[in-house]
Amino acid sequence: MNNRKILESIEQKMKEIEEEFDVKVDVISQLSGITTTYSLEVKPADNYSNELRLSKRMGFDKNIIGVEFKHGRNTFRVIGIDPKKRKYKITTKNLTDNKLTGFPVDFFKKLAEKEIKMFHRDHIIKSVLNDKNK
Repeated sequence: MNNRKILESIEQKMKEIEEEFDVKVDVISQLSGITTTYSLEVKPADNYSNELRLSKRMGFDKNIIGVEFKHGRNTFRVIGIDPKKRKYKITTKNLTDNKLTGFPVDFFKKLAEKEIKMFHRDHIIKSVLNDKNK
């Protein structure tokens, strides 16, 4: 069984669903022995204001959902913020093995300070270019 090909196929189908239903889908895989469990996290595509509110509540001046950063040899993407958690409030997806990892807010700020700035710069450039093309 080739888990990488299965995951790529699932993600390709999820992109079609994202476009059709205007949602954002994250595929999460978890390996346990010889069994791989795949789960989906589906949320509205236009969830920006809620994400920004949660980001500001954690002390960030910008939305951090979607920011990618490196820690060691792994690359992570922020997929959620859970203010109810005691310590690991920043939920990330490891892009290497698709596992979920939590980070404390202060540790995440140190790790991803540059990436947060670059992510928002690129986001602004894309939105300006999209507005000009309309």
